[in-house]
Amino acid sequence: MHSVLGMLAIVAFAYAVSSNRQAVAWKTIGMAFVIQFTVGGIALFTSWGNRALSAAADVIGSLLSYSRAGIDFMFGELAAYDGPIGFVFAVNVLPVVVFFSAFIAV
Repeated sequence: MHSVLGMLAIVAFAYAVSSNRQAVAWKTIGMAFVIQFTVGGIALFTSWGNRALSAAADVIGSLLSYSRAGIDFMFGELAAYDGPIGFVFAVNVLPVVVFFSAFIAV
């Protein structure tokens, strides 16, 4: 229930700060909610949806492991979480963001 309230709050905030409230396509927003709840229901409440979601999570996990291998190759000891200077955001997080951005752009 909290997530539904959060989604409605985001739509209400966007409507409140809109400069052209007459142009808001409520039918499109409603259909987006219906599609989101349908896909979420299929993923959570059916066995084949759950398997598909698990398969997608496995693919993303393997992509993360590839990016981790690249980070370790490029930065070596500096990329170790418990390395000499600890966790370095620019070394451990930003390359993953760049990797996924490039992967999605292809």
